[in-house]
Amino acid sequence: MLLRKKRMRVLRAWVASALSIPEPAVGQLPIQRRDQLLSFHAELSPEMLRDWIEQLPAPRSRIHAPTQIAESDQLLTKILTETGWSVEHQPVSAAGKGGRLDHGSFGPTRYDGLEGRNIVATLRGTAPDRAVVLLAHQDTVKDSPGANDNGSALAVLLATARLLGAARSRSTIVLAVTDMEEIGMFGAHALATELRRRFRSMVAINLETIGYLSSEPDTQGVPQGFGVVYPDQTARVRRGGYRGDFLAVLYNRGAEPAASTFAAALAELQGRESSLLIRALTDIPIVSGILRGFVPVVAQLFRGDQVPFWEAGVPALQITDTANMRYPQYHTPNDTPEHLNYEHLRDVAAATSMTLAALADAWIPARHQRPPPA
Repeated sequence: MLLRKKRMRVLRAWVASALSIPEPAVGQLPIQRRDQLLSFHAELSPEMLRDWIEQLPAPRSRIHAPTQIAESDQLLTKILTETGWSVEHQPVSAAGKGGRLDHGSFGPTRYDGLEGRNIVATLRGTAPDRAVVLLAHQDTVKDSPGANDNGSALAVLLATARLLGAARSRSTIVLAVTDMEEIGMFGAHALATELRRRFRSMVAINLETIGYLSSEPDTQGVPQGFGVVYPDQTARVRRGGYRGDFLAVLYNRGAEPAASTFAAALAELQGRESSLLIRALTDIPIVSGILRGFVPVVAQLFRGDQVPFWEAGVPALQITDTANMRYPQYHTPNDTPEHLNYEHLRDVAAATSMTLAALADAWIPARHQRPPPA
């Protein structure tokens, strides 16, 4: 027992010294972006976001509910096209690839002959080699309606499409509805590969299960070992009484500006404690590899459609309500629209849209803000 405690003390000290890059402070938005944020917020309503979620066919799965996900493809394509985006379907294949089950043990498996599609909407910028990407997966696990996982993220993506449909930007803006996340992130892998071929520089934001908050104490779980790697964030959750009333923003080093921008935008609408910024260790290979063997939480951070972008060296972040660490209906038949907070989703949609506009150096002529000075 004493030896184990000593090893943990050594590990804590080693981790503290290894993570020499501090977590970013949440700053203030420039006045022009703050005005844009508030204008975006005024254009949205909680009812609009709920309506989109309730329209989604459910469950949505190429394996268990192929008719419903095909109908969802049509619905999402229609909405994205009507809001002014150029939309294409990217083939996705899981044939002959190792993945995981979306039910039962959720353990490893192999898929043969399984095909799907990503829905990719594009708004071209003036700099042809730069892109800002927002993605959200649409598939659900078996027998789950997926209102929060991941209908909440799809609603925010559609709101972003509506708000930015008339944008003029330097970077190209890409909104991607990815497929087969629940069985192995196959859609995100295909998307990352294709976008790296098209663009020299990009940053990606992945929305994952973002619609549930709880102000009750002891509703926020913390993964085993989280305090070893992230003592400051753990202390903040503890001071808050383990309330599940924030979004976690998990980012790699290159995505720090994007993470800070989103946190600043959400802070304008929900307060300074509304985001918990967490630096992923994926871009410190030696640290990450060693800690995976000692601290289970590190392996848990390698989840979600941002991972293929991290693996490709692309700046990327995930925004999440922490899913199974908080949401009682996660991956169950009870993941239905009445459990979500739609005022919160309105805030997230406005903050996400403003973040994309800022990263893409975008403005919306004659609607939200004056064009930037020459």
